[in-house]
Amino acid sequence: MSLWRFFLVILRFNAVTFGGGYTIIPLLKQYFVENKKVLEEDEVLKLTTLAQSGPGVMVVSASLLLGYRLFGIKGALVGIMGAVLPPLVIISIISLFYQQFRSNLWVSAALAGIGGTVVSILFITVFNMAKNALKTNPVFSGLMMTASFAAGLLTDIRTSVIIFSVGLLSLILFSFYKEEQIP
Repeated sequence: MSLWRFFLVILRFNAVTFGGGYTIIPLLKQYFVENKKVLEEDEVLKLTTLAQSGPGVMVVSASLLLGYRLFGIKGALVGIMGAVLPPLVIISIISLFYQQFRSNLWVSAALAGIGGTVVSILFITVFNMAKNALKTNPVFSGLMMTASFAAGLLTDIRTSVIIFSVGLLSLILFSFYKEEQIP
């Protein structure tokens, strides 16, 4: 795969996916793991986990990390460009015609339909990430997922605090034990 081809793939994926970073993960997995076989599935999930833990837009971070993994610094820069260019162009065009888009029945209906699709894609992505996490460390992962879900559902604790707390706890636990020792 050439750097130019990588740019076109990332550009295309970011031009047609809606709903945030998680919606692009199945596309990345299918293309880079199943079709091109340049990455393993767990690599894509690890890059995704790393991308979501950083600041900023997750899809930009994922494209940067994927580009870096495949091509080094040049790939990281190309990944950023491929991720940022489509929304920049689309938002620039929409801003020119904002008043017409805002009241258009067809645009409203299309966005409502996209919303339903995004929910199903997010569900599949979360399911696959949970399945992979439960394979690696079933007890720890299961406890963390259950505790995080309960904290988010039953308390007023901010999601960012929950994510930070689970990340910190995981970092502490995994720094003292080898991965094979944690159930």
